[in-house]
Amino acid sequence: MQRKAVNYLLIYAVLMSVWFVAQQHLMSCGLTSSQVMSLSGASMFGLIVLSWVRFRKLPQRKSVKWLVASVISGIFIAECLISATEKYGAELGANSMGLAPVFAVFIGMALLKERPGILGIFGILIVVGGIYALHMKTDLTGGLIAPLQSMWGPWLWYTLVLGLAAGLGLVVGKPCVILTDPLMAPGIQLFLGFGVYGVVRGLVTNELLALNLRLGLMELLLLVLLFMSFGIANWAQAELYRYTAAASVGALKRLYTPLTVLLAWIVFGQQANLFPLLIGSILVFIGALAITADKPKEFPK
Repeated sequence: MQRKAVNYLLIYAVLMSVWFVAQQHLMSCGLTSSQVMSLSGASMFGLIVLSWVRFRKLPQRKSVKWLVASVISGIFIAECLISATEKYGAELGANSMGLAPVFAVFIGMALLKERPGILGIFGILIVVGGIYALHMKTDLTGGLIAPLQSMWGPWLWYTLVLGLAAGLGLVVGKPCVILTDPLMAPGIQLFLGFGVYGVVRGLVTNELLALNLRLGLMELLLLVLLFMSFGIANWAQAELYRYTAAASVGALKRLYTPLTVLLAWIVFGQQANLFPLLIGSILVFIGALAITADKPKEFPK
């Protein structure tokens, strides 16, 4: 993988960890999950404007079907994340999102005729294993199957639907970027799928205008970070599509997970399970190295 791709990956991982930590703190201060999605999605309108200013062109006709599919997947992701966060907490959402690269391998083979090589498949599986390890408990309550137990029962539906929707979003996002540009594609997907949908959902459920956020200087700063980090991070992800297969992008994205745990521990003193953090981070790093060394069969640029 080229050095520029590594730079985009680091930008994405750092800014998404900032977004997750800001989201968790703001929700603990009274912000609802619908409001988080609305604010985050609204930031993507800036990417659409920047795309128009820079390229002065509308999406091609052959990109429309991919853009529609990406918006639909974005709505499913937003709804599952909102519902799951409200019912089960943010940690379980991270568990299920870790399955997205696995689904993306098969969806990518079916829709784009692309597939990671042997190193890429190995790397994706190692990354998923690392995400699994990050959600183990240091007291070994539930043992090695604790993360799996957290996904079982009623949560299993969210796990499968969210993993499938996120995997589909990864795959259809690539032709969107190739046929438009790295600003327009994520801008349309997440502005409509997260922003507009979050506003409509919030109005229907009366959550959007029920603002109970306790605002201090820290919360104002985090609102700005929430708004800005989401858009820039998703632009960086879109740039990554130019360098590797969609499923590999999905696995590389998971570098933000150990960074999020570490950042929450450093900034807000949130309890971190150091042993799972160490093991999970090592596995995610090894998997990322394998993916960057891979030469996948890709969707034609």
